[in-house]
Amino acid sequence: MTHLRLTIIVSGMLAAVTVSIAGQAIVGSRWPDQEYRVEWAEVHVPAEVAAGVRIAVPVDMRNSGNRVWPASQVFVSYHWFRGDRLVVWDGERTRLPRDLRAGSRAALAVRVATPAEPGSYLLQLTLVHELVTWFEQKGATMIIRPVVVRPPIQSGDCGISGPTSCTAAR
Repeated sequence: MTHLRLTIIVSGMLAAVTVSIAGQAIVGSRWPDQEYRVEWAEVHVPAEVAAGVRIAVPVDMRNSGNRVWPASQVFVSYHWFRGDRLVVWDGERTRLPRDLRAGSRAALAVRVATPAEPGSYLLQLTLVHELVTWFEQKGATMIIRPVVVRPPIQSGDCGISGPTSCTAAR
């Protein structure tokens, strides 16, 4: 006979879900803190972006923990702050290209939707163990960069001054 147990814990902006069959965790198990370590080798965050578009941020990162990060559970994401004010906590998710073994590296283009309102912001790139925790809440380092968000560009201006690709975020 199979026994199912579902545990949901909600705390602030974090929800953890654990599903187990006969006592074995399937999804949403919390790992020891040292498993949430990341080394950011290269990150190319632009200093200026247009408001209300999606950009691709090239990232090269390494799993410096001791466990495989399943591509189905671990994603690169972000937070936007304007001064001390949180603008976006739960940024878009960018899937890892594959399960990332301990010590392995991955290069990917992180999808980031820029804020709609022009101004000076801080972009925080991080990882999320979906439905479990944000990596920084377990002691992992984040990439934090200042970004100036300019007024939206007209659709006819995309790519005129260079190979920049932009897509309306809405």
